[in-house]
Amino acid sequence: MKTYPIKWLSFLGELIPLILFFVGFNLSGLYLAATLSVTAGVIIFFITWYREHRVSGFIVISILFSLVFLLLAMILNETQFIKVQPSVSNLFFGVILIFGHTGKTPVMKRFFSTQFHLTESTWRSLSLRWGWFFLIMAAANELAWRWLSDDNWMMTKVFVFPVITLSFMAFLWPMTKRGLLNPTDDMGEDTIKISQ
Repeated sequence: MKTYPIKWLSFLGELIPLILFFVGFNLSGLYLAATLSVTAGVIIFFITWYREHRVSGFIVISILFSLVFLLLAMILNETQFIKVQPSVSNLFFGVILIFGHTGKTPVMKRFFSTQFHLTESTWRSLSLRWGWFFLIMAAANELAWRWLSDDNWMMTKVFVFPVITLSFMAFLWPMTKRGLLNPTDDMGEDTIKISQ
C-alpha cells in the first residue's frame, strides 16, 4: 500500500510562524508578533524553494497577504490590519475555491496536486468543502478580533483556529483517501519550479 510521508518542512512552515507570533506578542505586542511570523514564513519559503526547487502557490499567496497587511499596519500605524489579515486571506481562498470548483481544473488541484493525486470528483468536492470552511473561518476571525481583547484574539489565532483546521483536515481525510490515485512523477500545477 502506498504511504504518504509527512513533509516536515511544510509542517514546520505552519508551526514555527505560529510559535513566533505567540512569542513576539508576549515580548512586545502585535507588531513584533506579525514581523517574526512573516519573517519565519519567508525564510521557510526560500528554504523550501532551495531544497525542492518548487513552492506551493497556496503558500506564496498566503505569505504575500501577510506581508502586505503587515506593511500597511506599520505604515498607517494601525494594528487592525494585522488582525483583519486572516479574514481577508480566508475570504479570498474561500471565494476562489467555491467559484472555481466547477471550472476545467479544480482550484484545489492547482494548489495541492504534488501532495496528493486524486480523482477529479474528489478534487471538486474538496474544493467546495474547503471553500466553505475558509469562509466560515473568515467570519470567525472577524468575530474574534472585534469581540475579544488582543490577548484573547492572539490565543484564539495561535491555539484555537489551528486545532479547528487540523480537525477539519482529519474529518475530510477518509474522503481524500478514497479518492487517491497512483502517484505520478509530474510536478502538477500547484508549484512554481526553478529552472536548473
